[in-house]
Amino acid sequence: MSEDYFRPLGTTRWKNPTTQVLRVRIWDPINRRRAVEVFQPGEVRTLPSSLDRAIQKVRHGKICGGLAPQLQRVNGPVLPIEPAIDSEASARRAAADKVRAAQALRATADAQLVEAAVLTAQATAEAAVEPAPEKPKPEAAQKAAEPEPAPAPARQSEPEQRRDDRGSQHQNRR
Repeated sequence: MSEDYFRPLGTTRWKNPTTQVLRVRIWDPINRRRAVEVFQPGEVRTLPSSLDRAIQKVRHGKICGGLAPQLQRVNGPVLPIEPAIDSEASARRAAADKVRAAQALRATADAQLVEAAVLTAQATAEAAVEPAPEKPKPEAAQKAAEPEPAPAPARQSEPEQRRDDRGSQHQNRR
């Protein structure tokens, strides 16, 4: 026979399906104090059925709150947990968000690498192209291409001019 057959009436068996230790503070009406129930990962414990609604609050077929919404009722229906209170689902979402962000960064880096490779190939192609040999120019064009003679030296700069003027003024005063 199963264990459920020998279970006292008015109790419910709960299992901790998570990988974490759960501590549940429950009001003990017999001793009139709070009791702490500790559920190890994978552990099954029996609690009074009067605590069922306190452990899990169910609305529209989903677990939406309670003292320990992660616990599963043994031999009962497995109800989905609202995403807002599901710690494991939120951890999975956070991990998926990090993966998406890393993939976006990688795609950006790959695009920059492709762009750099294209620019490098263009620069290499431009450097490899040799200029076409120049055709001989007629003599008139060569004379026109010759540089013109340099212009006559310019006047002295203004500060130099002032120095020269002062010197001549001093000489005239003597």
